[in-house]
Amino acid sequence: VQNDDCAGSVYPFAWRYTSCMSAPTSQHPPTSSGGNGPSSQGNGANPTGTNASHVEIVRQFETLLKKSTRLFAGLRDLPQFGRQWQPFFQKTFEVYTRLWKYQQQHRLILTDRTGYHLKRWEIGEVASKIGQLYYHYYLRTADTSYLAEAFIFYEAIRARQYFREVIESKVPELVVKHLRYYARFIVVCLLLRRRRAVVELQEELQRLVDEYIRLYKPADAQEWVLVMLEISAFLTADTPVLILDTDYRIPPISNRIDQATIASTPVVFESGLVLQQAVLVGNHQHQVKFSELTLDMFRIMLALEMDIEAKEQATSSSGLEVSMAGVTLDDSAGHGGTTGHARKRNPNKYLLYRPTISQILTYMSNAFKELQENKAMLLYLSADGAAPQAGAPTPTPAGGDRTRHESLYMTQDGICMTPQRPSDPRARPATASAPSDRLYPGDLMPFTRKPLFIIVDSDSSNVFQNMSNLFQQPLLCLLSPVSSPKGGSTAGQAPNRGNIFTLFLHDPLGAFCTVVGVPTLTQQKYTEACAVMSAFMQTAVRCLASCPEIDSSYTTFSEDDFLRTIILRFMFCCIALSQHKKYTQDPSHLPSANPPMPLHLLSNPALLAAFIQLANCIG
Repeated sequence: VQNDDCAGSVYPFAWRYTSCMSAPTSQHPPTSSGGNGPSSQGNGANPTGTNASHVEIVRQFETLLKKSTRLFAGLRDLPQFGRQWQPFFQKTFEVYTRLWKYQQQHRLILTDRTGYHLKRWEIGEVASKIGQLYYHYYLRTADTSYLAEAFIFYEAIRARQYFREVIESKVPELVVKHLRYYARFIVVCLLLRRRRAVVELQEELQRLVDEYIRLYKPADAQEWVLVMLEISAFLTADTPVLILDTDYRIPPISNRIDQATIASTPVVFESGLVLQQAVLVGNHQHQVKFSELTLDMFRIMLALEMDIEAKEQATSSSGLEVSMAGVTLDDSAGHGGTTGHARKRNPNKYLLYRPTISQILTYMSNAFKELQENKAMLLYLSADGAAPQAGAPTPTPAGGDRTRHESLYMTQDGICMTPQRPSDPRARPATASAPSDRLYPGDLMPFTRKPLFIIVDSDSSNVFQNMSNLFQQPLLCLLSPVSSPKGGSTAGQAPNRGNIFTLFLHDPLGAFCTVVGVPTLTQQKYTEACAVMSAFMQTAVRCLASCPEIDSSYTTFSEDDFLRTIILRFMFCCIALSQHKKYTQDPSHLPSANPPMPLHLLSNPALLAAFIQLANCIG
């Protein structure tokens, strides 16, 4: 999967997920009969006066355009870690700022047919690249203000119909640029939770794809058909419970953390531990996805971000002019910051789709290196498990202690990752992968020298139940059920809907409605249920803080707003499933943790009363 305008792929936004970004093709339009450069100005006559100034304007524009194209192409070579990439990004933003202002100031001259003959799709492409810069900066920093800026540019391109004429240009490469713009815009809208906009864009993109295939019968037709199927499946799966207002419309609902209503701990800790780095891995073979973003990765990604303020979501008809009035990048954002100093910074996230073991360890090593004092790292694993192979020996180092080794590399179980070496199309399924292509608790032991928070959503999650804490640093593993009851909806049972465990950590109310079979709620009922859920979380945080038997890792990680919210949602998941008769028939149907959470905490009367109140509210 490649990025932007590279031939051979229809996906537009895989740079961050695959740690690579392909260089765009040349942005200069085909030479028209009248010429594009200053050499053709005035049909070869020596320009004087006004014509001479026009030639200089065209020359300056071409210089800026070439420089911006070169800088944009160079983004693929930037390191994914540390701060070295930020000056290059800043320089690219500055050049695009100058380019955008320059074409605005000299639009009449540049669009003149006797001069450069700047076309509307070229203007739209510059704006689209600025939107891409904002989007990629958001991916590198988790700063949602830049995501909102990307939306402003993409929406203005659509409102002004910069790509309107490309379908009639008889140049399929230009049509593909238009299609990729739509795909990028859809991703931004998904992340901003603008569902209505996504539906509209999906319909428009479908019409364009149909027209593209009808007119050009391209070789990538099947790829674009697959893109449309993925978008449709993703939208369907992203709605665990349908919320309808009085006009039977779906209101916008954000699943990010609301700092105003977050459950606060009654105990103030001196250390002030903060989640700084997060590595999110998606390796379920058949889970619904859009490009290289699986549904589970998408959900946990939002669970690690603060809600976007209303002013950040505001759009303007003059958004292009306002946004590029002066581009500045907050230097603190390199550590996952936000431009608003009053808001909590989001952790820096690395999204890895179907990585190899080497890639996971490389990213974790660099994230570990970036960790500052009193900072924590989170590892999220959403992947297929591997069952033990009959008769296969347990890998044991020569002269090693087998008992000790098995505590780190438990028999043949493990979390399946992408094989190190590409295999043929008839390769064995992921669940039958070689032991060397699986992730084991022992692989993560070096990273437990600093606070490490692990979430495993897999049918082999139990391999982490006995993970040792060798360095006495905060270490916590939240583990999904390894099996599901007949007719249940836990891991492996509903790949097109995502895993229920991750859904609980992302949207506990939606997950609860899914488990009890409530597909639709009115907005009034949903608002009431949210208030009851908020009360449950406040009760849960008080019970957690006052439990004397709780492991210190829980209280230490509870100092961070994101990790505390995840722990409380995990508690709700445990109670909700333990109160459902289908899930109590087998312990493997229930989530677990390492260190384990005290049973009497989960059976606290105050918690159960709050849960029953929510169940009665849902009906």
